Amino acid sequence: MLVAATVAQRVVFSSGSQIPSSVSVGGVGDVDGDGRPDFILGKPLVSRVASQAGSATVYSGATGMPILTILGTNPYGRLGTSVAIGPDLNGDGHCDPVVGAPGPSFSPGHVRIHSGVTAALLADLSDGTDEFGRVAFAVVPDQWMPMCVL
Repeated sequence: MLVAATVAQRVVFSSGSQIPSSVSVGGVGDVDGDGRPDFILGKPLVSRVASQAGSATVYSGATGMPILTILGTNPYGRLGTSVAIGPDLNGDGHCDPVVGAPGPSFSPGHVRIHSGVTAALLADLSDGTDEFGRVAFAVVPDQWMPMCVL
């Protein structure tokens, strides 16, 4: 786990102006199946698809190279406000990224679970409030951990 943390620090702090002032970092789980824990970096203010739609990128804990990127598509959705690498929820042997997207004020926020292999949306959770998806979270249910390479 120390290796992933060290690589995460290099990626976050060496990217300079490429990293927006608002970021979130999470892990630990093996998304790419190499036996090493990986980490996820959320950038909720990124505007690649729409204004402040956000993004989340999973990085290799071994190399620091990007493995998978999830792009928000909703304007001001701020996907990546909170991030975690969850257990293997779809049974493919890879941990799955979990990303918060609180959305614009007075709109329902979301927590989205994506495939760690394809980035396909596996689940979209919301409680109907605009705070949902804003607060940091961790996904570590004991019954799921054996399905995920840690």
